[in-house]
Amino acid sequence: MKVEILYSPDCPCYPITLQLVYAASEETGIEANVETIRVESEADARRLRFLGSPTVRVDGVDVQAEVVFGRRDYGLRCRLHRHNSGAFAYPPPARSARPWKSPTWPNTSY
Repeated sequence: MKVEILYSPDCPCYPITLQLVYAASEETGIEANVETIRVESEADARRLRFLGSPTVRVDGVDVQAEVVFGRRDYGLRCRLHRHNSGAFAYPPPARSARPWKSPTWPNTSY
């Protein structure tokens, strides 16, 4: 599986997101080919369809695909990831449509 982590310079949540992706891969035994992509400019953000930092895509699909569907507000900024229990600075756990579920991610109940 291919996992892309897109992040803006100086994103304080990038390191924990990277750790969570590797931990989820290890815990589930599902090998992940992780690519980190530093988004440096507004032009890069538009080209990459970057909705904020950090963004995680699994096999090209945002881990919150149902939340981001139809959005076009690309840009360099922090991203809040909505969970049933609130909002977090890093992505939610993978769901049944995604390749893994892991207790490493915060709030695994939906």
